[in-house]
Amino acid sequence: MFTCALPPVVSATGADLKELLARASTLSNGSVPTGQAHAAIAVMIAEVEAVKRGSDAGEVRVADSLLMELHIRDAFLYGSELNEGKARAAYRRAIAIAPEGMGGRTADVHYWLAESHWKEGRRDSALAVMEAGWKAFATVKDSAGMRLMLWEEEQLRTRFGDHRGAIQACQRLLKMDRAMGNKRNEAYTELALARHAARIGLDAAFDHAQNAYRVFEEVSDAGGAMSAMDLLITTYDITAQDEQVLELITAGLKRAEERGVAADIARFHDRMGRFRMRTKDYPAALTHHRQGLALVGGTSPVVDLPKGMSGAVLRAARRAIARYRPLPCGSGRTGQRAALSEGERRPGGTGRAGRGGPDR
Repeated sequence: MFTCALPPVVSATGADLKELLARASTLSNGSVPTGQAHAAIAVMIAEVEAVKRGSDAGEVRVADSLLMELHIRDAFLYGSELNEGKARAAYRRAIAIAPEGMGGRTADVHYWLAESHWKEGRRDSALAVMEAGWKAFATVKDSAGMRLMLWEEEQLRTRFGDHRGAIQACQRLLKMDRAMGNKRNEAYTELALARHAARIGLDAAFDHAQNAYRVFEEVSDAGGAMSAMDLLITTYDITAQDEQVLELITAGLKRAEERGVAADIARFHDRMGRFRMRTKDYPAALTHHRQGLALVGGTSPVVDLPKGMSGAVLRAARRAIARYRPLPCGSGRTGQRAALSEGERRPGGTGRAGRGGPDR
């Protein structure tokens, strides 16, 4: 069985086309046996093509949208059968029939087609597919489509671990975002640049994360700001920019306290605790984690956590305690090393915040 939801399309007025749309849904609900699916798709494609020849402009667009989805479903099915050659042919047919206004779906199909090439080691062919998609949108001056193609390229390169190539795609994206004046997209692109730079140990990771954080603050995107803050803390290992990170977290904590939202204040105490752990100031880390827990109803880092409390806060607090627990009398350095080793072996780690995404 395979599924692929139809995109929004204009209403059909022809009874034949309405009936075909209804029948098309059966191809995604598992009612057609897998072994018969290719034949069923071929029959439907022929019927839609026949109806299309006698339809008006509005119905033609509906028919083309349906044809596009049928070819995509055929490609998915071939992919599940490990027949990448036929899958790519079906993806190309879907791109060729795509009606105007289906930019997001068209970008998706370019991604799947390129992914199929890359999986078989044809990296140049994969990138040629993405560039062809970008140029097609550029020809009709569809800036949103152009941006989508660059974002899909970044995703594709990320999928296969090509972080330097992903940085190049993001740099093109950033130029577009600034030209279009979309601050939120700009911030997410800076965040993506920071992630890729951090993955390959480039100092630029800190600058991009810092830029992302400031823009997220400017557009009041708290989730994005926290993701950027996590990267700033992570990139400390690369750049050792402790003063700048501390300045940003302190300023963020101050603004959160001024707003008076306990959850926001707790998040900044958590980040300050994580940063203090990076700099090996474990007593300060423990203090901030305890303050954060107290704000959201926890009485200690290991018990009485409120429902839904972030596991990252709990793990960080436990590690801080493991590294700075009072030693019993006479334990000496051996006992201290044992306590530290136990803390370091604990599962979990300072996780990165979940990735958001640009407007699409």
